[in-house]
Amino acid sequence: MENFEDDSVIKKTEKRLYSSDPGNLDRQRGRLSNTRFGEDKMWEGQDLNTLQMGQTKKRFPILSLILVFSFIFFLGSLGFAYYLYQGGTNTVSPENIDISLSAPVSLKAGEEFNLQVKITNKNNTALEYTDLIATFPDGTSIPAYKVNDNQYRKTLGTIKPNEVVTETIKASLFGEENANREIKIGLEYRNENSNAIMQKDASFSTIISSSPLSLYFDIPKDANSNQEIVLNVKTVSNSKESLKDVILNLSYPAGFIFKNSVPPATSGEGVWELGTLKQGAEKLVKITGVIQGQNNENKSFRASVGTRNSVDSNKVDVTYASSLKTLTLVKPYVDVSLTLNGSSDDVYVSQDKQPISGEIDWSNNLPVKLLHGNLVVKLTGNSIDKSSIDTEKGFYKSLDNTITWNNNGGGVADSIDVGEEGKATFSFEPLPLLSGTKTIFKNPEINLDLKFKGIRATEGRTEGSVVETTLSRKIKISSNLQISSRALYYSGPFKNTGTLPMTHDQETTYTVVWSVVNSSNDVSGAVARTVLPTNVRWVGTFSPDSENILYDALSREVVWQIGNIKAGVGVIVPSKEISFQVGIIPSLKQVGDYPALTQDTKITGNDDFTNAQISYTKTVLSSKLNSDSLVKGTEAGPVK
Repeated sequence: MENFEDDSVIKKTEKRLYSSDPGNLDRQRGRLSNTRFGEDKMWEGQDLNTLQMGQTKKRFPILSLILVFSFIFFLGSLGFAYYLYQGGTNTVSPENIDISLSAPVSLKAGEEFNLQVKITNKNNTALEYTDLIATFPDGTSIPAYKVNDNQYRKTLGTIKPNEVVTETIKASLFGEENANREIKIGLEYRNENSNAIMQKDASFSTIISSSPLSLYFDIPKDANSNQEIVLNVKTVSNSKESLKDVILNLSYPAGFIFKNSVPPATSGEGVWELGTLKQGAEKLVKITGVIQGQNNENKSFRASVGTRNSVDSNKVDVTYASSLKTLTLVKPYVDVSLTLNGSSDDVYVSQDKQPISGEIDWSNNLPVKLLHGNLVVKLTGNSIDKSSIDTEKGFYKSLDNTITWNNNGGGVADSIDVGEEGKATFSFEPLPLLSGTKTIFKNPEINLDLKFKGIRATEGRTEGSVVETTLSRKIKISSNLQISSRALYYSGPFKNTGTLPMTHDQETTYTVVWSVVNSSNDVSGAVARTVLPTNVRWVGTFSPDSENILYDALSREVVWQIGNIKAGVGVIVPSKEISFQVGIIPSLKQVGDYPALTQDTKITGNDDFTNAQISYTKTVLSSKLNSDSLVKGTEAGPVK
């Protein structure tokens, strides 16, 4: 419907446009509304220009005020700035304090120098209660105004406006060659009418051109694993003044086993106190040890020499010289291994009277033949039974306790082909630790030092063609800890009751005595224990009463907590003993026997030298009174 009406309007319009009658083009226009909107009130008495001027006059005073106030503020800021510039305040700015430092840019260690400090106060107010503080590196020598080992402090008082103050500080610096040393300067001061302490800082750096000490550190360039090496450290004084309390530190890599040094280390294995060194004085320290690791592994050693901050310190606090050296572990030209009773441990723990078998395996790793091979094992220690040393091949020389295998004595051929392997064996026994004499072997050990030596086939017999492999092993022998038990009736600290010999179904009491013997090493945590048979009663008395002995009625176990036992107990000093009382009622089935008073007695403890658990077991203690000298005749008989 809507579309139809639209089409009719369009057609009518077209008809009027194309009509020959002009009247068809005239259209009646609508009239405007006669409604009035109060314009007479709004514009009454004013024309449009007058109204616009009135509105402009109302806005003008506000803009003017803002402009005037801005101008006044600007003038006030300029005036305040001028006031401050002309010194109209007592405020002190650190930016107006100038500190300039003058000293040599490089100097010799230990040589006295002058540090000139120039202070300029550019403030319009004086600096009051001023102190000059200079902080030097560790090890500095300060002759005057010294607060502590490395700080200088001097009171300067008041520094007036625009005044320049110059101070000269004398000091001596120490350190390594080419080491940078920083000196920090601080100026503490107060402002007038203020208790606050303020500070202005400055700093200066110089370089140590030469050290007061020269350090020469010599180690091998390469070594075999398990090879013994020697480190040489030489210290030489270059200072005109005597250097006091000089200390040397050495740090070792993992796998280095320290053996000894000349002179001996002052503390641990890496500290030597060299004392006072005068000009030109030399100190040599020689360290011997064994290096272990993998092939092609690098091992680094560091030596440092200097002074320490206190006599209680074991480290170099002010370094004069240091050196880092590295050696490389290489595959040995002749590979050698040593086992003791099948163990390849560096330290083998053996028992008293235990036979020891040694087996050496070697092989030629050179790309050429090895000539004149010579294998030597040297045994040292105070507990070797020389008469027990035996070898299938080779020769044992008792004068110096060496076993040698070579072409003459057998065991090693004079010419060894590339890749050729060989074996050598030997055996020995340690001396018994309990020999019945009043002597002991304190912390007994045996050292074995092995050396295989030969000459390269293609290099003749010159010194440089010698090939050598070394190896060391140590044997520690655990202490012989023993316990004995005996039964008493008349002797001992207790009065016993009952018949002797025992009568079945009647109780007889006995005194049991335990005695402990320890041969050569201190033992800790020692404990002895036994179990009482079914027909044996714990009476509850023991002596001495200071000992710690307990009885468990449930398990029937007697436990003696012995604790620490010194070496030589029962050998050079009396044995350690305890006595306790038991009662036994023999059965009819035990007539004619000597019933047991205790089952096996066992003692255990930790050997403090070998760090091994040791033990000893004593068999059943019977009621046979062999140890009581007061028992006579038939009293010592069996149960009746």
